[in-house]
Amino acid sequence: MMTNSACELLQVLNRWSTGSIHKFAEELDTDPVDLLAAAHELQVAEFVISYPMKDGSPFGNAMLEITQKGLDFIKTYVGQINSETK
Repeated sequence: MMTNSACELLQVLNRWSTGSIHKFAEELDTDPVDLLAAAHELQVAEFVISYPMKDGSPFGNAMLEITQKGLDFIKTYVGQINSETK
């Protein structure tokens, strides 16, 4: 089972396809460090690809891209994800 932060991040990535940790932290109104952990969780599951960014942010910003496996997961389990994050 995924953490709540990972579920929320995956849903945002489903809408945007790519984006930075910083951008998603603003969108989700959450701590970027928490999203880094969620991104790592999704990366281990092969739902996202992470590209390190050298932008001077103190939390190690990264560009994230959803994979086909991540899209397939959302398509198959979207109801389950929505019910788990509420």
